[in-house]
Amino acid sequence: MAETSPMQAAGTDISAKDFRTFRASAAALASLTKRNGHDSKRSRAKAIVDAADEASEILANTRTVARSSYIHSSIIEAYKQGKLKDSLFQGRLRNGLTKIESALMRFLERDPT
Repeated sequence: MAETSPMQAAGTDISAKDFRTFRASAAALASLTKRNGHDSKRSRAKAIVDAADEASEILANTRTVARSSYIHSSIIEAYKQGKLKDSLFQGRLRNGLTKIESALMRFLERDPT
């Protein structure tokens, strides 16, 4: 009996990069939501760097690669505009997803750009 990969089981064209992007974006969303409301441009920039560092640790990659290739750009833009809300982390958990992953799904459904 042959094993089925997660990509085959999903029945769609999902790659390992898609899973890595989802995980890195979820980590960045959680990190930046905690730091939402920083007033100075410098503190906002540092929070973005810190979020990229957290994602890079998960990916075993560099901060630059994490930010440019794996963190969904709309998360960073929403953070810069002060639009990340704690309410993303409220509500039911999606089947098979963590609280952070469920929050990412809510964010993407509200702002899919």
